[in-house]
This record gives sequence, structure tokens and C-alpha cells, in this order.
Amino acid sequence: MATKILLPVTLCFLLVLATQGKNDTLNLDVVINFNGAIARCKSNSSRIINNAPLQLAVNNVTVSGTGRTTNTGMILPMAVNLTSSEQLASLTSNSGGRSKAFLVAPPHACGAPSIPPGQQVAAPVHAVTKILDGAATVIVGAVDEFACLAIFC
Repeated sequence: MATKILLPVTLCFLLVLATQGKNDTLNLDVVINFNGAIARCKSNSSRIINNAPLQLAVNNVTVSGTGRTTNTGMILPMAVNLTSSEQLASLTSNSGGRSKAFLVAPPHACGAPSIPPGQQVAAPVHAVTKILDGAATVIVGAVDEFACLAIFC
């Protein structure tokens, strides 16, 4: 009698454990709109990063998806795929003003011929608002100036 009760309880417990690890898995396509922000270099704010590919890094991981700047340096809306709820939370919260999300530009973007080891040309991203529009998630973001930063540490 005890084994008849114990077996379903054990199976239920194992199922709960198996699904707990999967709760963090996400496959969410997100559009980040920078509202016409211009990509500028912190070392020389008159220098504009134009016609450059951009990538998003969240929690030290490069996220699938790419963005661009125009010939005037305007950051175009960026479509990315977030794969964990932690990435979404990090992107949409400003965690005490310290960003965990960065736009990464090519190494030569701010005119530096070489970047120190362990650093990237990057700018912190701060979410202003998150809009859920039916099946689409749109994040309106603000971006700081690009500088050599150690974002992958």
C-alpha cells in the first residue's frame, strides 16, 4: 500500500524538479527602439559612429540579432532574440543605475587602432519602457556614449 502512494508522489516530485530548470528558458523576439539616438564616442563626442554593425550583449553574453547605425549615426531599431528570463530582466531593469546590457560596436568605431585586451567599444543600454503589443515585445531604450569598456568579465 505504501509503495502505491509513494510511486505517484515520487514521480510528481521528479517532474517538478525537471520543470524547474526549464522555467528560465525563453525564446522571445524583442525589438529595441532607440528613438533616433545617435551613436557617439565618449572620447570625442563630435565623432559619430556611422554605417556600423551593432550587437547587443546582456550579462556578458552576445545576444542573437544585429543592429546598425545609419550614415548619420542614428541607431536603427534592433531585433534580438532573448533566450532566458534573466536576459529580459537585465535588459528591462536598470539595477541601481548600472546597466547589464550594452551595445557593442566594431573595435575601430571610435578611431582606436587597437583595443586593450578584455575590452570592447560599447555603450550601456537603459530601458525606458517595455511595451507588449500582442505577440510583439518592444523595448524603448536609451544609450550612453560608446567607450572602451570591460563588459565581458
